[in-house]
Order: sequence, then C-alpha cells, then structure tokens
Amino acid sequence: MKVWKKSKGNRIRASDKSLVYHFCIGWLLLLFVAVFLLLNLRQLLVTDWTDFNLLHAGITWTAYNSITVLIATGVCALVAFLYYRYGYDSIKRLLHRQKLARIAHYFSNLYEIHKINI
Repeated sequence: MKVWKKSKGNRIRASDKSLVYHFCIGWLLLLFVAVFLLLNLRQLLVTDWTDFNLLHAGITWTAYNSITVLIATGVCALVAFLYYRYGYDSIKRLLHRQKLARIAHYFSNLYEIHKINI
C-alpha cells in the first residue's frame, strides 16, 4: 500500500482562461476598498445611519477624500509592484497555465464545431 500519492500537478480547465487576471483585480479592488474604509473610519462612525438616505445624503467631495483615494491607489500599486518584483516566477507560471487553458478552450470549441455526426 502506497502511503504517498504521486502528485499529477495542477489541472488546466477551459474555465481558467482569465482566472489570473480576475484574481489579481479582485484582490487589488478588495485591498483598495479596505484601505479607503480604514482611512475614512472616523467619518463612517460619526454618520447617523438611522436617518441616512443615499439620494439626499449631501455627500461632498473634499480634499481629504482625494488624498485617501490617492493613498489607497498608492498602496495597491505598491503591493502589485512588490508581488511582481518578488513573485515573478509564480506569476509567469500562472500566466503560462492561463495561456495553456486558452489554447485548450480554443481547441475544445474547434472540436465541437467540426464534430461529424455518424
């Protein structure tokens, strides 16, 4: 009886053709929202949520809001740069798998188009 199973690697599915980009965009968007909310936490705690109406909220754009958007964008850019700088090999490996998934998706569709009915 074998105790250790030999790993067959990661399987590539046709649905994985844009998975890397969606994952990166999703995490960067989540990071942006988290940093933005943390920087505006004081304003959110002071807000009276019982009488809050989004149509008549009277939200004004201030210089502080612009600075928090710039800081949150800078944090996202810094995280993306650091991941690209120190995780370049894993990024290239994932992008290669993604390209293979696109090829597999293309050929599976091509096979279905040229299927001969007997």
